[in-house]
Amino acid sequence: MNELLKAALVGTGKHPGVAIDESNSADRLTIADDSLTEESRFLLRCGRRAVYQRAGQEVRSVPPLEPAPDDESVAWSAAFIRTMKEVIHTDKKDLLPEILREFQIHGLSVPAILLPDLLDLTDRKLQTAIREVVGKRGVWLSEFNPDWSWLKDQELNAEEDIPHLEEIWNEGTVPQRCRALRKLREIDAATGLQWLQGCFKKEKADDRKQMLEQLAIGLSTADEEFLEQTLSDRSKHVKVTAGSLLSQIPTSQCAQRFRERGQQLLQISSGAQAKFRLTCHPPEELPKDWEQDGVPRKPPGHRGLRALLTEELVERVSLEFWQEHFRAKPVELINGILNDDFAHDVITGWTQAFVKSSPPESETSDWFDPLWKYWSAMMQHPQQNVKDQASNFLGQLANFTDQPNLERSIIRLIQSQPDPANLPIATLVSFVPAPWSAAFGKEYLRVTRGLVGSRSDRAVYDWLGSLSIATVALPKECFETALSPWKIRDHGVPPWQLANMERQITHFIERIQFRARFYREVELQKIS
Repeated sequence: MNELLKAALVGTGKHPGVAIDESNSADRLTIADDSLTEESRFLLRCGRRAVYQRAGQEVRSVPPLEPAPDDESVAWSAAFIRTMKEVIHTDKKDLLPEILREFQIHGLSVPAILLPDLLDLTDRKLQTAIREVVGKRGVWLSEFNPDWSWLKDQELNAEEDIPHLEEIWNEGTVPQRCRALRKLREIDAATGLQWLQGCFKKEKADDRKQMLEQLAIGLSTADEEFLEQTLSDRSKHVKVTAGSLLSQIPTSQCAQRFRERGQQLLQISSGAQAKFRLTCHPPEELPKDWEQDGVPRKPPGHRGLRALLTEELVERVSLEFWQEHFRAKPVELINGILNDDFAHDVITGWTQAFVKSSPPESETSDWFDPLWKYWSAMMQHPQQNVKDQASNFLGQLANFTDQPNLERSIIRLIQSQPDPANLPIATLVSFVPAPWSAAFGKEYLRVTRGLVGSRSDRAVYDWLGSLSIATVALPKECFETALSPWKIRDHGVPPWQLANMERQITHFIERIQFRARFYREVELQKIS
């Protein structure tokens, strides 16, 4: 231990003292001064040592740094830099994906002065966009800060991935192990199956279920034998998962059993009607062979058992089977079952089967429009649980069509409503990726401004909650309409509600003004 430190710990009164070290430059500066106490001289000596140790170090020869690549092809204005910093460091960060997208579209790199601010961001989705616009200088800069190493991280190839995934599989938490298994199934489905088989019986029931679900990735006939064995698992939840996966393997024996049951469940009406009609005939009790194939026994909530059995069976039969068996198109099948007591359960099963296809095959793509139309109609159902179910399914269906068709579908839904304000518009427009098309943006503004200008009830107040989505998604072609004066019908509106409506509209306008300023700056840079 340093002698001065020992003296400080023991105390100058008890320590014999530390001799001056003539080899130490700081000690050589010590001057005898009888006017100072022993304690004062000791503290001054320690102070000189501390200053000396912090004064610097001997010059070392280091290799010169490689100069930064010059990416600056545009002289960005100070106003633009201030705008960008405001986006990065304030609550306007939700505008950053759009701004980064514009840089990429125009083949521009972000200003060098902004690179540290952008490289500090930890959001994974933003990092993906940032990687495309930081240029060579951003890559060069990232080498000097370990926290910025994500910029150069690349996807490992399959051979490099598997050892890392195996380490996670053996040592990670259950969620981590499931993610590793899912990734491995994308790379090597057979090895993923072997990993699961090797430990499956040792896992807890809930963990077995979660791990088994990962077999949906790369599912094939090679998984059938293991899944058939899993149908005898002691956990009912594991059995349900195994049966669902087996039903998705068209050639499996389980899928064939479900098709045979489907022929008994749905039948063409024997009446004399000219139109195509279907009737549903679910069993009164859960057949034992259904239960052995993973159909659950107890319906959730207040649903009846027959309704549950209908939905579960229909979901487990491929959509192509129904079309081939009845020689009917999807719209004919849906219209054909509408008058049956179990119509909602049948269509729910078809919808579940549709959204499980990823992506939908060409044979099933014709299901989107009739399913969307049905669930759009269910948005007006008197029961809230059905409305919530419809909203959930519409969100899932939105992933199975292109943006123009999705926008048209939502516009038709809005225009078909007696009172569009009753729609969960914030949920619906959130399904549409940003930026919206000009046509969709203009229709949204037309309806929104019309509602605000003519009504002041709670439904309109709730509708305005969608403005937070429109602030980011509205295309620049709609800025002029969005920024024109808004008329708010304030007659009979509670002061708190009026104040909140004005606050939402003001916030919307400020965001659109900010975005307009950004686009003007980009245009100026392009001109210059």
